[in-house]
This record gives sequence, C-alpha cells and structure tokens, in this order.
Amino acid sequence: MVIESESSSELVETINGRAAEVGVQVRMHAADLDGPRQVGIGADEPVVSASVFKVPVSVELARQGAAGELGLGERITVPPGPPEPRSYGLATFRHDATMSWFDLAVLMIGVSDNVATDLILGKVGKPAVAESLRRPGLPHTAVPQNCAELIRVLGEDLAHGGDPGTGHGDEERAMAGLSPAQLARLRVLVPERTCRTTAAESTRLLGLIWRDEAAPPAACADVRRWLEFQGAAPAALRLPGRRRQGQRQDGNPALRAQ
Repeated sequence: MVIESESSSELVETINGRAAEVGVQVRMHAADLDGPRQVGIGADEPVVSASVFKVPVSVELARQGAAGELGLGERITVPPGPPEPRSYGLATFRHDATMSWFDLAVLMIGVSDNVATDLILGKVGKPAVAESLRRPGLPHTAVPQNCAELIRVLGEDLAHGGDPGTGHGDEERAMAGLSPAQLARLRVLVPERTCRTTAAESTRLLGLIWRDEAAPPAACADVRRWLEFQGAAPAALRLPGRRRQGQRQDGNPALRAQ
C-alpha cells in the first residue's frame, strides 16, 4: 500500500470500508501525473488487466507509426462476420469496412472494439508489445493473448464447468451464475495465465504517455488522442493544450478493470 498523506489514509480507509460492505476486493493506484503524490491499495499485486491491455497495444502501434515501420494512414478492409460476434463495434457490421490503422485504434480504445484490437495486435506483434513494456521497466504487465484467444479460453473453461451450452455464446450470463470457487478456476481470471498488470504499473504507463516518455512524442500524442475518444470513461480534465487522461476501463461479472 502507498500512502502519501493523512487525507490519503482516510481515503484508503473509506474505500476499504465500502468494498467490505459489498463484498469486493479493491486493487487501485492513483498518482499525480506531474508530481509525487500517490495513493494505493494492493497497488503492486498482479491483477487481470481485461481490456486495459489495449493501452500498451496502442502505444506500440503509435511507436511503429512514428518510427515509419508502418503507416497509420494505410487502409485495410475488414470483412464482416468475425468468429466471435459481439454486440458493439466492427463485430456488428454487415458489410466490408475499409479504414486506417489510426481509425482502428480509435475503435480499440474508444469503444474497446475486440475485432480492431486483434487486427492491430496481429499487425504490430506480441513480441513488439512485450519489448515496449520491457523498455520502460514494466515487468508485471504482459499481453500474452489477443481478444479471440481470451474468449476461446473462457468458452473452454465454461464448457468444462458442466454447462455444454455456454461454450462461446453467452459467457457473461454464464459467469454471473458461477460460485466464487468456480470463478477462481477460470484461466482468464488468474493473472499468471492471462493478460495482466498491476495498478501501479498501469498508472505509471499513463504517466509515461502523458510526459512523452512511453514512446516518441508524436506517438504519445497519438495515444492521448485515442484516449480522448473513450465514451465510457469520462475522466478527462481539460488543461491548456492537452487533456489529462486517467482511465481505460473494462470488466465482466467477476471483475472491473479501470
């Protein structure tokens, strides 16, 4: 736990008290992007990153674009009918859609589009994302799987749990009906077996993006631009010349990552 002041201690006590009332565990870290103030609860404990893993993917895409390794304006055509349909984003499209890598990143970050994410991750490569996390010293953050792989693993675990009708169709409803012991056996909820991070490393990455240290300045500017499109996370505070970004959120019935 990281505490910087008496007021921070009171905040931690309040959060822990309310979490206990509703029966949840909290892992959190908040940091002043331009100063030393910070507060955390279990901030260095490994946690499942859920769709928060899309932030480091966006950093690597922007870095490769700034380095001239790919063209963010290059157009690709996305066919309809992804293997794992979802009720938002490109998965709802009936016809081919042609757009740039930059615009795919808008969808990946803005609406957490899984199809866009997997296209981008396939383009930049998992090893490159791993290297972009190694360089600034984020050893507990990893992206070993893409969205389709996560959904496939979840479907396998749900089917093995005894309900043959929940392989890939209605994972969220199936998870909502599981006991805590059953949830604990799902690989997508075990940090060591899935995409993972810590609360402290997540805020550190956001700070690096804010200060143009996660990648070249032009790349960090692109990532900040994509973060502005998060309709589900209204955490931006307008500042002269920039927006202060603080969130990338996602969740399922068993966890909330934000």
